[in-house]
Amino acid sequence: MSNRRLAIIGARSPAGRLGGAGRRRETKPTIKRDNHFVLAKRMPRATAIAQTTSILAALVLVASACSHSEGDKAGGESGERPVVLTLANTDANATSIDSADFVAAVERLSGGKMRIEVKFGWRSSETAERAEEGAIADLRAGRIDLAVIPARAWDRLGVTSFQALLAPFLVDSLALEQRVVTSPLASRMLEGVEPLGLVGIAVIPGELRYPFGVSRPLIGATDYVGATIGMRTTRVAEATFRALGASPQTYDSGSISQLDGAELGLVTIAYNRHQEFAHALTANVVFWPRAMTVVINRHAFDALSSGQKDLLSRAGVEAAGPVVSRMQHDAESWSGGLTHAARRGNLAQLGLSRKRVRPGSSVEVPARRAEAGRRVRLRRARAGPAHARTDRENPPTAGRRTNPSRRYGPVRD
Repeated sequence: MSNRRLAIIGARSPAGRLGGAGRRRETKPTIKRDNHFVLAKRMPRATAIAQTTSILAALVLVASACSHSEGDKAGGESGERPVVLTLANTDANATSIDSADFVAAVERLSGGKMRIEVKFGWRSSETAERAEEGAIADLRAGRIDLAVIPARAWDRLGVTSFQALLAPFLVDSLALEQRVVTSPLASRMLEGVEPLGLVGIAVIPGELRYPFGVSRPLIGATDYVGATIGMRTTRVAEATFRALGASPQTYDSGSISQLDGAELGLVTIAYNRHQEFAHALTANVVFWPRAMTVVINRHAFDALSSGQKDLLSRAGVEAAGPVVSRMQHDAESWSGGLTHAARRGNLAQLGLSRKRVRPGSSVEVPARRAEAGRRVRLRRARAGPAHARTDRENPPTAGRRTNPSRRYGPVRD
């Protein structure tokens, strides 16, 4: 403040001293010749006062600008309104892990300058497949900024870039899934939505899907022959179950009693109390993960700055770890109260190979997708046997285990 006052005092003498009211004193300037003020010749008193007032006003504006700049650097108190984006989640359960950690990461990385407002239960009155495809249509029409969409939904729309995640028996642990969705491979997968006028932001890990026997255990190949197996429709899933001799069928969430079996995740089973109708769970055979994608419409994306676009992508990567930890905790909590015995099976008993259940004979496998699968297999080989222990790598939080179905309500599977 002292520097500004000195500047103001120094600015008062361009025309000499000002005398009393109505009297002009003809004094010589006392400022040195090399000072720029010497160029200000003697002038009328009114003119001197006007120039002095202008200088004072300019200095006040400079001081005010400096004050605001310091406030921005110190605490972001510039009064700038945060950017708020809306995100559709077809799950009506507000505790859904599909978007929670991504939303938290966005707010944390932006310091509160970007916020995601989640619209839970988006099209929740519709079946799972219709809700997913409807959310994509709403996204393309600009009725929502962002949406969290299962990777399986893109397969139904002809987007093949996610099939390395959907292929059977390929991504068979949460650790491997996390490695895949946080690798450069995820960015290549997300490019597949661009022809639809959308921009892929992130791939979020999802629970692993196991053979879940309702009327019978699903262990060997003969257990599938003639069985009606519930699934969420994708071309890959349909080809898998037909190769096993089963009849794939879609179903309403929470209603599996009429099926012989289904592909389901541990936590989804618990949340929807599917174990009440179960015969057995084949716990050591994983079909595929229920990976999720975060996608934004092109108009909303183009309105963001380059820094904000980068922040959204970073938030997706940072969310992967917390999502996996939460799934591990909930899966162990449910397993602790398991009353129906889990059965063990393996790929040899199923009489399967990845080549047999890949839809290669009826659906052309693009070279790019084949390369993606090769990269996933390479990551699994590098991870070694340890990746298979992922569900017990991180023990649950200390304290009494609670069945997740008692803490939450039914969820979309």
